[in-house]
Amino acid sequence: MDPASVPLTWATALTSWRWDSVAALLIVGGSIGYGWAWRRARRCSEPVTRGPVWCFAIAAALSIAATMSMIGVYDRVLFWARALQVLLLLLVVPFFLAMSRPVTVLRGALGSAGRRRLDWLLATPAARFAAHPATTSLAMLGTPWLLYL
Repeated sequence: MDPASVPLTWATALTSWRWDSVAALLIVGGSIGYGWAWRRARRCSEPVTRGPVWCFAIAAALSIAATMSMIGVYDRVLFWARALQVLLLLLVVPFFLAMSRPVTVLRGALGSAGRRRLDWLLATPAARFAAHPATTSLAMLGTPWLLYL
């Protein structure tokens, strides 16, 4: 029986979970990559504090909650659950991911040649266009419009 076919109560809200393989693969893969880069950066010349790691852990936990918990189970049944999921995945999780400073952690993990290549990649016109405030603002404002209207 589909868990979303059961009426939502406090008890079902706490016990309704559904495995999402794609989300789990992205979260576990990102966590492994971030953990590798953080450990390597700590061993190299540019140590990174634990604050960004906590931000990454919060982002991963919120991603799990948004995709696999009651929010993910009832997202196709209840509008408010879908809206909460979109809010978490578009605004809250990216905020904590940004606060985890993944590019800084990656720069610290790479050697000098790797840093030069990463800096070159970040200076390309495509990367500057993708990171421009107008581009990111349009993506953030346009996604809910495309989803709901």
